[in-house]
Amino acid sequence: MMEPSKKSSSKKSSSHKSSESGNPYEETDMCCCCLCICQEKEVKDLSCCGCFPIKCGVITIGALTLIIAACVGIETFYGLLNEYTDWWYIVICFLLLAPLFVASGLFISFFAKDTEGTRTSAFAACQLTIISVTLLCVWNTIYFLYFYKKDKVYFGNTESGYLTPTKRQYFFFMFFFTAIVDASYMYFICVTGAYSDRLKEKTVPPAMMDAMKEMMDEMMEEKMEEKMEEKMEEMMEEAMEEAPMME
Repeated sequence: MMEPSKKSSSKKSSSHKSSESGNPYEETDMCCCCLCICQEKEVKDLSCCGCFPIKCGVITIGALTLIIAACVGIETFYGLLNEYTDWWYIVICFLLLAPLFVASGLFISFFAKDTEGTRTSAFAACQLTIISVTLLCVWNTIYFLYFYKKDKVYFGNTESGYLTPTKRQYFFFMFFFTAIVDASYMYFICVTGAYSDRLKEKTVPPAMMDAMKEMMDEMMEEKMEEKMEEKMEEMMEEAMEEAPMME
């Protein structure tokens, strides 16, 4: 007789070990994050960008949002040292960036704990990012077209020097950045929405809850009646047995 190969025996032992460890994912369900097993069974068939597990995608979206908020916030704050822009322009920029900062906070809460509420917040954070970046683009267009009187846009300060792109160059890069962010986050809305909907807790309608409660009450009443009848029968039998002994 032929002996089983080492590969088959190793596969059997590995599958036996996985069943003993209680791992809900089989060896055939390996993915790019198979070492951490970060996704639940309900979202195993969902993906981000066609190749990444959806939870990995949502975490990446949150990290990208934090990076965008940090870079844009620092760049805007750095504008206070610019002698060629008005101070009130920077103040309005920070007001328009408020939704982006709120979105960053919502993703931080999602990183802290993955619950139904934080998953919904991640979905809203993508919308807030689009709103903030778009409003900032509109405001920059208005300011540099109607309030900024110089032919070139000056970035930097007197000590470190200035970058001086033309207005056309500035608008090109600004519109390109805004279009990339808006298009990406429109897709991210679909990703976070699908992740939230798939893991959303199923709530029982109130009418069904009332019907289940009535059914449970009826079952309890029937059970109590059966127990009372059994108790009465036992008492009657004991009384019948004790009657001849008393005579």
